[in-house]
Amino acid sequence: MYYVSKHNGTKEGPFSEEVVLQSLQSGEYSDDTLVWCEGMVSWKSIQEQFQNIVLPKKESSPSSLPPEMPPLPDVKPVASYHINTPSGQKGPFTYNDLKSMLQRGELSGDSLVWKEGTDHWVKMRDTVAYRPSGNLVKGMADSVAEWVGTEKISNFNAKHFFGDIFKKHTESEIIDFFCAGGPNTTPRLDEIMAAWPSPWVFTRVLILSLLLYFGFDWMAREFENPKTIPGLMFAGNFAIPFSFLVLFAELNIRRDVPWFAIIKMLIGGGLISLIFASILFKQSNPMEAYWAGPIEEPAKLLAAVFMARKFYLNGRILTGLLCGAAVGAGFAIFESAGYVFENLVALMSGRYSDPDAVMIMRALLSPFGHIVWTAITAGALWRAMAQDRFSIDKLLQSRFLRIAIVPVILHMFWNSSLMTSSGNMLYLKVGLCGVVGWLLVLLLVNEGINQVRDQQSR
Repeated sequence: MYYVSKHNGTKEGPFSEEVVLQSLQSGEYSDDTLVWCEGMVSWKSIQEQFQNIVLPKKESSPSSLPPEMPPLPDVKPVASYHINTPSGQKGPFTYNDLKSMLQRGELSGDSLVWKEGTDHWVKMRDTVAYRPSGNLVKGMADSVAEWVGTEKISNFNAKHFFGDIFKKHTESEIIDFFCAGGPNTTPRLDEIMAAWPSPWVFTRVLILSLLLYFGFDWMAREFENPKTIPGLMFAGNFAIPFSFLVLFAELNIRRDVPWFAIIKMLIGGGLISLIFASILFKQSNPMEAYWAGPIEEPAKLLAAVFMARKFYLNGRILTGLLCGAAVGAGFAIFESAGYVFENLVALMSGRYSDPDAVMIMRALLSPFGHIVWTAITAGALWRAMAQDRFSIDKLLQSRFLRIAIVPVILHMFWNSSLMTSSGNMLYLKVGLCGVVGWLLVLLLVNEGINQVRDQQSR
């Protein structure tokens, strides 16, 4: 007597050979349906077991399954679901496929799904157990979206977004990431997965950069060699800003900017933005530190436009975010180096100063400051451009100004004397700036992903 395993994993039987073959002939079973009988070492397909033997029909009633049956091999469930996407209908998929795509943000609860054998398309939330994650993040982001006039975040899943950080990745994956953006390595529009990415390369770069810093720090303390100080200053000011620049490169799912161009914007854009800011400071001669906001943010944006003007001033939001982050990272690195050097000179002159503390503080705060602020203003400008060429009037559009004013306000608040009465208040101040800034980054990334989807559907 034979036992049968269907594709959904259920086991039935016992049946006689005649009944199994009759069910095969009637279409109830397929050739790869698995069967087992007592005495067999493992499950086999019907085709392999019977080899086209046809016996007369003989009914048998199912009964309980014997406990000594061997375990079933892994069997992929039947793929019977189809989905409707901007680029057309796709499928068939299994239920688990749909669940995975929903968790990765490739589909939303409103995506249309059709199951073979049914008469209507239904929403994903009515087919797959639907529980959106990251509700707290989404709720705060929706509030910010209403302030600045952006689309609300859709399909964001915090578990998916951070899911690849601790997974094992090969060296070839890292090499492929840093080789993207060239004529032969930029993916075609139809090859782009228009969904939230799972960035992870930036954590590897951050670990290596911090190891470089701690290596120089150990050498400076162990050997008391002043020649290690420049290396320590470089590593300390460079490690975190550059690592978060890598994060913005991962958020750019288009992979359309090569790393040579990113490095040029980091170095050249950082220098040019400092020159622009120095000129504006000299002309305006502000008395209060908070005036750095209205001066430095436009200076960095102009530097980003200048550096991207030939190839990357293209109205693609994700590209704009990356270009802005590169210039902002360069500005942060060079400015921090200046502050650390200033404190080092003060220490050598006999005045009280702690350049190490200044370097560490500015490094830890850099992901919430210049990098994010410039990414936002550049992303907002590229968003206002859409498919048009850049022109000065884009800087006057409310679509741009409603977003671009936020980094200026955050910068002014950051440099002001508000909420500085104690260490706890200062941490709260930095936290508020960081949360608002990164929520706005996520909103722009969301629109950038939707922009890719819209272009794919044309």
